[in-house]
Amino acid sequence: MATEATKVRRRSAPKGYEKKNSDVVGYWSEDEPIHFIPRSVKLLDGNIDKTKPSIIIVGELQEPTILSNKDADPFQGEVGQIVGVWYKPGMRDIAKSAGLKVWLDKDLEADGETQKLKKMKKGNPMKLYVVQSAAGPEKRIPINEDTRKEARHVATPFDDPNLRPLPRRAPVASPTDAHEEEEQVDDNVPF
Repeated sequence: MATEATKVRRRSAPKGYEKKNSDVVGYWSEDEPIHFIPRSVKLLDGNIDKTKPSIIIVGELQEPTILSNKDADPFQGEVGQIVGVWYKPGMRDIAKSAGLKVWLDKDLEADGETQKLKKMKKGNPMKLYVVQSAAGPEKRIPINEDTRKEARHVATPFDDPNLRPLPRRAPVASPTDAHEEEEQVDDNVPF
């Protein structure tokens, strides 16, 4: 029969271990650059258009930065906290930065306005971002969670191109010019 001391010892982690949590404390507000290590990606149906995926990059903050949350005013995130970055098509270069320190910022014009790709087929021009990473092997950020139902047929930069594609639920028109192809991402964040 176990004693009270034995029960406590078995439930305690070894000295030096830290509790891990993958819940994000907030999301990058784009008010200032973010320096973080991407760890995983969450894919979900878009908030506005369910047939386009919304993507959250989950990572570990390396420098304090301004974060937002729908339930709170903007606040300063601290080093080591788990944060979310809502992926936008102009961030495509971040896809192979798993485990590397990444510096992400809006690509600004000389007047301080965000640069945009003006040649788009439809809709608003795509915002551009500067993605820089520390030296290291390029590895695709792994998909940790995929709850898509309607947008499951849409390929994302985080999908493994070696895996067989998922069956399409509805026919998708093929682009006439590969250079003008838009990423199918719902970049309207819910807050």
